[in-house]
Amino acid sequence: MPLIVLERAKLYAKIDSSYTRISALGQELGYRDTDPDFCDTPILSPDTLLTKLNPSVIFIEEHSGSCVFLMSYRAFYPRGGCTQREEYPRSSSPKRTKGKTAWDFGWSCLNAEWEGTGMAIISISRDGVIQVRRDFINVTSCTDVIDARLCSLNSDGNVNMYFNHYIAYPEFPLSHRHLRNKEDEELCVTFKKVTLDCDFNFLSKTVVVCPKVHKIWEKNWAPVEGEYGTYQYSFLPQVTWVYTKGGGISRRVPKSDFFQRLVTYRSSYFPEEFGVSCSTQLLIYSDTEYLGVGHVKVFWKKFPKLFRNFKKREMHPCYAYFMFFYTITKRNMRLGRFSHAFIPQSDQLGYKCSLVMPMSIQNCFGESYVVSLGLSDMDCGFYIGTRRSIEKMLILDNCSHPRDMEFTIN
Repeated sequence: MPLIVLERAKLYAKIDSSYTRISALGQELGYRDTDPDFCDTPILSPDTLLTKLNPSVIFIEEHSGSCVFLMSYRAFYPRGGCTQREEYPRSSSPKRTKGKTAWDFGWSCLNAEWEGTGMAIISISRDGVIQVRRDFINVTSCTDVIDARLCSLNSDGNVNMYFNHYIAYPEFPLSHRHLRNKEDEELCVTFKKVTLDCDFNFLSKTVVVCPKVHKIWEKNWAPVEGEYGTYQYSFLPQVTWVYTKGGGISRRVPKSDFFQRLVTYRSSYFPEEFGVSCSTQLLIYSDTEYLGVGHVKVFWKKFPKLFRNFKKREMHPCYAYFMFFYTITKRNMRLGRFSHAFIPQSDQLGYKCSLVMPMSIQNCFGESYVVSLGLSDMDCGFYIGTRRSIEKMLILDNCSHPRDMEFTIN
């Protein structure tokens, strides 16, 4: 039962088709109700189906043999609406269908009628059955909240959430004034945090994490459980940490350069940026280690044998994403042990998955771990592994040669 898939129909929530108010993020950026052109949640067809992907979960309780989780997920309406979900991650004729999948329109925000985040409460049983107990979308708070990652559940029941915010730069008077004069780019992608209740109401203003370190384009930071204000910033060129205390500083850790050597060794396999990235938060794994899951972004055409049995409609135009487990040594925050890179598969999908995006990792059922995954930018999945099985996978370390890291599909 390594990979189980959340059935699409179980996530039933839609958004109010007449909703045209200003979102919370829109208000922060200077949108005003008095100007209808600034309404950022347009009228949508009530029959239009949402695509829901990239789930992130935090553990709530174990009840009657099942683990209960609070889950966020990314959602979007394709432009022009969609009343029938595509069978594959790419349409057979994108021009005819007006590009109904994320890969059809290249994730361009100009081709999404609406984009944001939903929230659900789910349970996963020991035999892999997923039940959705609640599914809802708070349009005021969730519009333009992208790739949300739930990090922790406070004692008062409130949630700490990290997310990406894509905005035109510098279109609005309040748009990240602390990032001005850094770079002149049309698009600004910020890594933000906010506290919210379980109905997705913001309890504070959103803030950019560590603006002194933050660049104009940031996506995948990994907060460390039990170390408030500590984030793994990257794997490249070395494992790099960001600390919010003292106004924000960054620190590279020596002897944690395996992934830079991997990218150099196989330079033609990787894009210039984001070749190896953090994905999930880091959990306390033992007295000496943290455990996390990262992802590797490669040009899939460099692996012709690996993807030879995939259909064109199952492949992203350029990339494949693999996941890997890794540990961080608490004592010196260096890269510890890690696994080979792999893409899990499931017959429940109905297609072969070529892109996997780990979003969160949580302990469940005592000695097991669940990793929530986005599957081919189209579906929600969960990889469940016992501690024993993960230990067997953690066979590489920083002294390994880059050729030792394998890329597999299983």
